[in-house]
Amino acid sequence: MTIRQYVKGRFWDLLLIILPCYAVLQVIAVGAQYRPEVFASGPWKYAVEAAPLIWVVIAWFTVKFVRVPCPRCSKPLGGAALAVVVGIEAIKGCPHCHVSFDANVNPSSS
Repeated sequence: MTIRQYVKGRFWDLLLIILPCYAVLQVIAVGAQYRPEVFASGPWKYAVEAAPLIWVVIAWFTVKFVRVPCPRCSKPLGGAALAVVVGIEAIKGCPHCHVSFDANVNPSSS
């Protein structure tokens, strides 16, 4: 497994956590827009009031992804991790240890 595959895998793992939260936020927003009388009463009132907390979870996702550690030097990859996921080829390796993203996660023992 290359470092590029490792970073993309971490992105998808975190995305599987955040995607349901974002979907719930969208359902609440659409529901409150089209049926405000339902969402203003009963247990839905608490869901609407808790909706801003989902934005905290989205912020957690962003911070957690930017702090993905390099498998070689264990320092956070930062924007380089985002460049890997987006597909920007200009950034070729870890900004700290300069290992290529196409290198294996574990160095070979040769």
